[in-house]
Amino acid sequence: MTEDVPKGWPAPSADHMTRSRAAAIAVLRDMEAARDRLGSFYDPMGNYSGLTFANAAPVVPDEINAADLYAVALLELEIRPAAARRVLGRTFAPELGAIPTDLHLHQADAAALVSGEALYKAVWRALRNPNVEKSDPWVMASKLCARKRPALMPVRDHDVRALLGLADVRDRRISWQIYRHLMQDTEIFGLVMEARGDIPDTPLRILDAVLWTRTDEDRRSL
Repeated sequence: MTEDVPKGWPAPSADHMTRSRAAAIAVLRDMEAARDRLGSFYDPMGNYSGLTFANAAPVVPDEINAADLYAVALLELEIRPAAARRVLGRTFAPELGAIPTDLHLHQADAAALVSGEALYKAVWRALRNPNVEKSDPWVMASKLCARKRPALMPVRDHDVRALLGLADVRDRRISWQIYRHLMQDTEIFGLVMEARGDIPDTPLRILDAVLWTRTDEDRRSL
């Protein structure tokens, strides 16, 4: 794992690192099943978000627009009208402009993580309901950031966090470091690229999709 971490950030525990790697490896080594699930997930005739999450037009790199909210809604999230107005009523150009669109998480240094954190905070503040004391739209904020910078920002949610053995990890900074470690792992990255085949999506998004579809498979079997 790279030691290039922003000053003051908490570090993942060795146990979390070990558990997350073991879980990711187990899912990815079942390559036939992983590729089958990805085939369904990215099937344009299917009922998953697939490439529409990344490609819903217009794609404006340095602003958040209605197409971005639509893309996130395809991930079975509801954005309330007031929150949508808050997001669309401000600019995110400073935060997005600080992050190159082709910057991948496995290449990210401390400065890149800080820029990602600044984007997340700006999006989270816009989504947060100012009239609710404990409003915490972390899932929506994470997925909206992932739509804007899919090579750098993972799609974090409860189910994938649990699959990776990170159900008790609440701090996004720890999660991002763990995801970076996974993407820097030679075996994991190789398996991700093998699973991707000719799917035109980022390696990080492929990992997200492989893991999420595994949790979706478990839910459907209940």
